[in-house]
Amino acid sequence: MRKTGISGFMALAGLFLLQPSAGQAATKTVDCNIPGKTIQSMIDKLKPGDRLQVINGSTCNENVSIPVTIERITIDGLGSATINGPDNTKATVGITGRSITLTGLTITGGEDAVAIVRGGVAVVAGCTIQGAARYGIGVFSGSSARVTNNTIQNNTN
Repeated sequence: MRKTGISGFMALAGLFLLQPSAGQAATKTVDCNIPGKTIQSMIDKLKPGDRLQVINGSTCNENVSIPVTIERITIDGLGSATINGPDNTKATVGITGRSITLTGLTITGGEDAVAIVRGGVAVVAGCTIQGAARYGIGVFSGSSARVTNNTIQNNTN
């Protein structure tokens, strides 16, 4: 005689509950010390809720643009990664996306080290912001930012 019932159903249901959901946040990494690896190359691969960890000690020589189509991501420098903007006619990190968090990074160079523009919304926390041609952090054109526990130094304005 074959037994079926609640215990078989519960075991099957348990298997489904342990599977990651399609919309689940992920942590991804980038090591800018490896040729061809950049934060910008990872931006479009991120989904809402994702965290991009920039490997400790990485120096990313790039100007990063986070477009309006990107939302609810975190870029985490783990306390020792640097983004150095080589083009001083653009922001080192330009944000038009929503709910973008920058944390644990040193951000240098660029016209503005961080520019939140055209309705962008960002949190900048625990970063060192320095050496920009204009502003360390600029919040423009209907944008908003929460700026907390940062060192902002040696910017022109």
